[in-house]
Amino acid sequence: MNLYSHISTLATHSKIRPYAVIDFDNTCIYNDVEEAFLAYLCEHHLLRNTLLLSTHYSSTAEYHQKVFEKYYSYIDQNKIQEAYEFAAQMLAGYSAREIQQLLDTVILFEGKKCTSRVLYGRTIARGLPIKPQTRKLLYYLQKKKIQVWFISASAKVLVEHMVHRLFPKLEWKCLAIETVIKQGKYTTTLIRPTTTFAGKVWCIKKSIHPTQKPLLAVGDSSNDLPMLEYATIPVVVKRGNALEQLARQRKWFLI
Repeated sequence: MNLYSHISTLATHSKIRPYAVIDFDNTCIYNDVEEAFLAYLCEHHLLRNTLLLSTHYSSTAEYHQKVFEKYYSYIDQNKIQEAYEFAAQMLAGYSAREIQQLLDTVILFEGKKCTSRVLYGRTIARGLPIKPQTRKLLYYLQKKKIQVWFISASAKVLVEHMVHRLFPKLEWKCLAIETVIKQGKYTTTLIRPTTTFAGKVWCIKKSIHPTQKPLLAVGDSSNDLPMLEYATIPVVVKRGNALEQLARQRKWFLI
């Protein structure tokens, strides 16, 4: 039985409305919108919070470079949760509307083709195109009246704006990393638990349903593994990584 037939069969026999949980970065799009946003802010010296690092730097340019390097030092050390939470704090000092407007600029800068570029001596991905196989699945879920939830480890304001732009006819809800807002501006104070690793399942139980498991979960990395294991149908996006190897071993669906 293929993935779509399996979804249809289980949805038809569900006694209550089923729902699906979908990761966003590298699952719905190629690359990572938060990393693209961080790179743009650092490259153009647009960070408004000057206290993201404990060390004082003599110039704005140096500070922005060190923030960029701090994020990727977490990635290099496989401190994924620390990296995502640190990246969400870069929004401090901005309002939601300002972030949305700036993200529109970032999207244009990134373009719709997957390439790469060098920033501060590091090669980073460029481009934020839609993954067509995931887009097809999303609209199929909607057709089958399966509620779609995006569960992301990126900042919620970024994910929501991207989804509005990329999937205008889709009905959806979103759980993602959030920081406290004061006087209309984002701060560096994280709302915990964050939607990373096991925190994704915790947030699902708290905000969607305490006992009903998702009919379907879709992800691309180890950060999504607890969510995938919690779902009735785990689906992994092919990226040639450790999660794809695990999915093949467990005979999960691959797209």
